[in-house]
Amino acid sequence: MVAFGVRNFSDPLKGLTEMYRVICNNGMIMVLEFSKPSGFPFKPLYNFYFRNILPLLGKTFFKR
Repeated sequence: MVAFGVRNFSDPLKGLTEMYRVICNNGMIMVLEFSKPSGFPFKPLYNFYFRNILPLLGKTFFKR
């Protein structure tokens, strides 16, 4: 599993290929990467989701 690491690979294809090479049989590679969209209509939808919906979900499901 890697979170926000693939963007630091000098050669992403080579890095992912190496990850695949070393996993066990029936293993799984999971990559968590986010980027901010720059064009309409995705940018305003993304901003609305991250400013309004995601905090509400966090407060609802992860109360202390």
